[in-house]
Amino acid sequence: MKKQAGFTLVELVVVIAVLGILAATALPRFVNVQANARAASMNGLAASVRSAGNMARAAWIAGGQQGLTVAMDGTNVDVVAAVGYPAASATG
Repeated sequence: MKKQAGFTLVELVVVIAVLGILAATALPRFVNVQANARAASMNGLAASVRSAGNMARAAWIAGGQQGLTVAMDGTNVDVVAAVGYPAASATG
């Protein structure tokens, strides 16, 4: 008589039940990934804006803290005369 190899129906049902439980516990974690990705994207944007302001101020200090504009990548950026950070204007 040959020995048969394979899974019984009970074993398959148990495996499917375990996979269902794992999926039910892991799903809420992956649903929140989109909100975390958006928050990380906004944090990256805020950091790049701060970095650009700091580069404008560094250029203003390197230029002797004179003038109301700083040349950055061929574009003149308006700066606040007292502190050197970009002004709140269309060209700042």
